[in-house]
Amino acid sequence: MDKRAEAFLTYLDKEGTVMGLLSGFCLAALGLVWKAIGDASADSLFDDLQGEWVSFGLLIAGSMSLLGAALLFYLQRSLLLRIYGDICLDGREGEATRRRLNAWRDEIRYGWRRYHAGFVLLVFGFCCLIGALVPLLMLRVRGGEHQPMIQGRSTSLRAPADRALQPTAPW
Repeated sequence: MDKRAEAFLTYLDKEGTVMGLLSGFCLAALGLVWKAIGDASADSLFDDLQGEWVSFGLLIAGSMSLLGAALLFYLQRSLLLRIYGDICLDGREGEATRRRLNAWRDEIRYGWRRYHAGFVLLVFGFCCLIGALVPLLMLRVRGGEHQPMIQGRSTSLRAPADRALQPTAPW
């Protein structure tokens, strides 16, 4: 095998490893978040999440984004390692190998769209998770009371206990 093919194999091996690490990182981060939320203790974040529809929606959106990012990174890794295997199994030398390397390089260039989309989903997912969990953690710091962060505005969608929602007569 010529030097260009060997250098390309080294590149594909390293990029395949990076894609595997990114995919695993997305799944591990998602698992840690849900472990913290679903902790069985009485003082878990899940208790604070009850009724917080905005936080719950952001949590679901962030979770789905991280799952999507993990899938895209895995698909990119699969493409890279398939081409790695094709190069290893292709025993040709000379001009035929150079033409095939160019074709494989073009196929990888198109495949990087998955990688970029995976990073977009990764960043979006973390932004959603931070947006969901920071208000819940702030409630814990403040002692569990729903105090407004901005004067005159509440950060919670829960109805205050003293103003329970009751039906009113139309007259």
